[in-house]
Amino acid sequence: MVKVVVIDDGVVPGFLPIPPLSSCLEISDGKVQNQVNFPTFITHGTNCASILERLDAPCEIVSLKVLDKRGRGLIGNLVTALRWCVDNGVKIIHASLGTANYYDFSSLSPVLASLCEKNTFIIAACHNTCLPAYPAAFPGVLGVESDVTGTLNRDEYVIRKDDRTSNYIFTVGVNYLYKAPSGHIYKDQHSNSFAAPVITAYVSKLLEKFPNLSLNECIILLKQTASKKIIDLPYYEKVVLHGESETIPVISICGEVTLFKDCLEIIRDSGYRVAAFSDQCEIPLAEYTNVLGDNFWKIIEKIYQPNIIAIHSKKNHTINSDLQIEENMISFNNINFQFSSAAGLKKLIDQILSKWAA
Repeated sequence: MVKVVVIDDGVVPGFLPIPPLSSCLEISDGKVQNQVNFPTFITHGTNCASILERLDAPCEIVSLKVLDKRGRGLIGNLVTALRWCVDNGVKIIHASLGTANYYDFSSLSPVLASLCEKNTFIIAACHNTCLPAYPAAFPGVLGVESDVTGTLNRDEYVIRKDDRTSNYIFTVGVNYLYKAPSGHIYKDQHSNSFAAPVITAYVSKLLEKFPNLSLNECIILLKQTASKKIIDLPYYEKVVLHGESETIPVISICGEVTLFKDCLEIIRDSGYRVAAFSDQCEIPLAEYTNVLGDNFWKIIEKIYQPNIIAIHSKKNHTINSDLQIEENMISFNNINFQFSSAAGLKKLIDQILSKWAA
């Protein structure tokens, strides 16, 4: 029987049918320890485990809790959990979670690389907004998303290669009934979290039969049973962000990257949190453009919670259909300003910030 480590908010026995549960662990004080307190409700991880059971996955589960009851957690705890998997020779990791915060990627990359070198199979849910998110976007990880078009039947899947990350993405027909913590039963058709266990179940069946299977060999076998249906995947209007969005000022600068860095220093020294995008420093703009469409600003606000968004380009660029940004020009909330030097930029930024804060 294959061992699957479920990294989530904990798998709790007694609520739903799940595979055998060999141990329940959690991250406490930066260490992996036996879980002490158990929720009295159905957790996200328990729902994921129940899908493994429904598909007769030949596995036993190790529950490794890194998230709280709201589904939130520290990136350091996820790194610790993954490092534990490296040290203990884990074969399959199921992670219906991830981070789309670019600054978390550098923390996760080394341990994910170590797992891939050990031929560990990592199945991870893609971000529900279709942002690049780790672990799912890391090369060698099997990223999973749900079919939002309704083309696939439940548990059917197709495979494609993500041009951005070079890893394989599985699109799964979900149409799954799950129990919320309240006990209410909901029909879920769009959650990547509940699509991922389907692929984990299929991978566990293959490893039960072929214990020494490599990732590439596994992909070849999974392609043989993949659906031949064609899905027109919309990039990507499938996510509706809930709640009202604040209006965050957007600064766009065209010029040398040193000017952009000067701008960021001024903003940060003034006490503002800035989400900064550039293909030469900070968050690579290419990670997000052509993916988010009209939802770009709202999603950036949700992930990074900035006071200000800053965008840099070395060449002339357009930030909306009407506004062209040229060299040595800064745009603030769709109004253009010209500057001639770094000193002129500093003065301009100071004026903009003081006027905005007033």
